[in-house]
Amino acid sequence: MLYLIGGCARSGKTILGKRLVRKKAMPLIPTDAIYWTLRTVAPQLEIDNRSSFPKYQKDFEPYLFGIARNLSGCWDDAAIEGATILPKHVSRLDKGKGNVRSVFIGWSSVNVDTVLKYEGANAWLKTVPENEREGIAKDMVKVSRHLEKECNKHNLPYVDMAAGPYRSQIKVALEALIS
Repeated sequence: MLYLIGGCARSGKTILGKRLVRKKAMPLIPTDAIYWTLRTVAPQLEIDNRSSFPKYQKDFEPYLFGIARNLSGCWDDAAIEGATILPKHVSRLDKGKGNVRSVFIGWSSVNVDTVLKYEGANAWLKTVPENEREGIAKDMVKVSRHLEKECNKHNLPYVDMAAGPYRSQIKVALEALIS
């Protein structure tokens, strides 16, 4: 089974992925690691997460699909998490076979303090000038609304992290992914 965890930036994808790995004993590939590797060793590919987000997702798509194909050949179960994963990718990877499970997470509303509270090890938001942080929080909500709409269109689970306590919502997302 291939498990895909998508969502907006800073929504808890890596935390959810780590919980999945502990529960199911499988590898987890964060798309951020792939992105930074490609950007470092192959800058000519011009994959840049600072470009428009739809362009970045489109540029990254062949790498996501290649990794998914290779993981399924190496492992019975594996997971990929990242903001580059979209609802449309789930059906394209699964092809009606039932061997892909997914969940998407996001925020219907969020403020900078909440994001900073649950930022985890990859604390990049702290490097952003304070006067720009609120704009990032607003973008997170905008991306989340789009993802929720696309999840509804593709009949995929979406968990709103603002709908309850953060840790409880991570549990809800985990259950949606494995049940």
